[in-house]
Amino acid sequence: MSYNLSIINIIADKYKDKVDTKDVDEDIKKEEKQYGGKDQFESMLKQQGMSLDDYKEQKKLSAYQKQLLLDKVNVSDKEIKENSKKASHILIKVKSKSSDKEGLSDKKAKEKAEKIQKEVEKNPNKFDELAKKESMDSASAKKGGSLGYVIKGQMVDSFEKALFKLKEGKISDVVKTDYGYHIIKADKETDFNSEKFSIKQKIIEQKVQKKPKLLTDAYKDLLDEYKVDYKDRDI
Repeated sequence: MSYNLSIINIIADKYKDKVDTKDVDEDIKKEEKQYGGKDQFESMLKQQGMSLDDYKEQKKLSAYQKQLLLDKVNVSDKEIKENSKKASHILIKVKSKSSDKEGLSDKKAKEKAEKIQKEVEKNPNKFDELAKKESMDSASAKKGGSLGYVIKGQMVDSFEKALFKLKEGKISDVVKTDYGYHIIKADKETDFNSEKFSIKQKIIEQKVQKKPKLLTDAYKDLLDEYKVDYKDRDI
């Protein structure tokens, strides 16, 4: 048995009860829809030299790997709390060039953002309604400006600094980024406990991106647990 095959078998054996393969199948069905159906999706995979079965196995392996990292990388509740904040925003985009269809000139965007900021500061309950009506970040605008839980390091520096200074329920001054002008709200974290697992996964992903050795060490621990001989260069 090749080394790579044995490590896949080991990680699958260890985490098969923690990963629901039905969830993997459902995710793939959603992706197929986005590509306009199963045939188009399989055709795209074929161009990448992969069959649908290969892709399924890859998704399963990724799910097993997430479980491995949850086991092996320590993230305390305190760390989760300190590194995440629930946020909403209203974005008024600045045109990067005059031919851009969306956005305003810098001057007009700033004026509009300042006007909205005054309005929501006076009446915070209008934030949701104004985000739906005025925000130029279409994905979050539909949800009343909600970005969900933001992890430190996820957003540009000026946005992050403004957000993490805010107390729950408070609204920032107008914040300038490369995208335009933002009004940021620190949302009440009433669903923190139900979202904690998902936030933890994001923090772990971020840690592994910064320090890939965490993943290597996690695999070494797993191989030691299963008493498999290996050389460091294999991992």
